[in-house]
Amino acid sequence: MKRQDYSIKFTSSQGNLATALTNFGNLFPGWGKVMAKHYGIGNVADDVLSLSEDGLVLTVQRRMTDSCYNEIRPLYTNDSMYAMAQAASIIDSCSYPSFVDI
Repeated sequence: MKRQDYSIKFTSSQGNLATALTNFGNLFPGWGKVMAKHYGIGNVADDVLSLSEDGLVLTVQRRMTDSCYNEIRPLYTNDSMYAMAQAASIIDSCSYPSFVDI
């Protein structure tokens, strides 16, 4: 089992959590499809999923099974995810993504 933690500061208010997640997820083609599949079969659980009151900061902490991790890991490395987020015009700053064994 893995735990993933990250936080994102957007350049403008995202309005609501769903919009923030969609806009961030759109930066990573293929990620959403895999995650949706694993959410649907119970392989992913969100412990923290929040958007700040001003709509700028998205904070995520989730747990996922090794099968979910093994399916998403070939899509993006931590370095590529970080570089793509840093380069995106909608992102002001972001934490380095981490996956920790739990």
